[in-house]
Amino acid sequence: MLRAAYGRVCSLLPRLCPKPLPKHYALLSAVHVAKARILVKCMGCVEEPSIVRDAEAKALQSKGCRGCGAPARIVDDEYEIMVNGQSALLRIGGVFSYCKRCYFARRLVGDENELKSWLARINGVPLHVVEEVLVEAKRVRAELERLRWQVNLSIEGGDLGCIEKILEVLLNSRGLLRLDGTRLVVGKTVGHEVCSFPGIEAYQYLLRKLGWRVNDEKLVEIAINVSLLSRARAAIVATVGEELQIELARKLLAGLTPPSGVEVRIEVFRSPGSLELALACPFDQLVLESALRFLEKFVGFGEYVLLIDAPWGIVEIAKLSL
Repeated sequence: MLRAAYGRVCSLLPRLCPKPLPKHYALLSAVHVAKARILVKCMGCVEEPSIVRDAEAKALQSKGCRGCGAPARIVDDEYEIMVNGQSALLRIGGVFSYCKRCYFARRLVGDENELKSWLARINGVPLHVVEEVLVEAKRVRAELERLRWQVNLSIEGGDLGCIEKILEVLLNSRGLLRLDGTRLVVGKTVGHEVCSFPGIEAYQYLLRKLGWRVNDEKLVEIAINVSLLSRARAAIVATVGEELQIELARKLLAGLTPPSGVEVRIEVFRSPGSLELALACPFDQLVLESALRFLEKFVGFGEYVLLIDAPWGIVEIAKLSL
């Protein structure tokens, strides 16, 4: 039997109540997905993005924020989360406009003390009531992360099955796939407990053996400051066109997973866009070899740059041509 996931807690906050999705999808919405041009194309969406955009435009013409009445800045899904055993149903029935404070409050994103004060003020309830609600909302959110998801999307009476499918694939990946800013992110990089720099000569040898053209001056810069790189963040970066963006997005949504220690980030909101392979450790031979095999098999010819995100800025270590 279906029950509202946040039914009890939201009975205490009648005007604006947090109903957060799992933490990796805190801001996920049909509105956001509809704008991801490459992502919707890879799934064969045709009319659906324009249906959502039209609904968004109408919502922004409303009198104000649905939560507090202030000028509206953001359009968000109007949704309920229903639960039945080990299954969850995300039911989206339209879109409404919100100010930023109400938008983040209902999504449970941001500074918790500010969220508490705002929710207490908007709902006209004591702070301790809001604190009780947030404790329960977090508990429910943790339970939702383990469930199997289905999405029912109905905006302006249009057929939106394609965007439904994207939302379902993302939610059911349990954090393996997610939208982060302008990119579809696939994989989970786990930082090495020890990401040791092997020394200039050894690292030069490793990179050149793998086909990289090393920037010796920048490599010396890393060596001199290596004590500051307690947890090195690095990526292999390239610019890719729309056809490859669509093909990669399709494969990633279909279940292609990157190798251990590598996270794939493909831009989906514009073309041409960036492709990034975030590396758990840029000095680890196995990680570098795995990343190159992924590029050779699923991306192909192109120019690639190895970057290390150091505390003093981005350092370009090497270039590669495939």
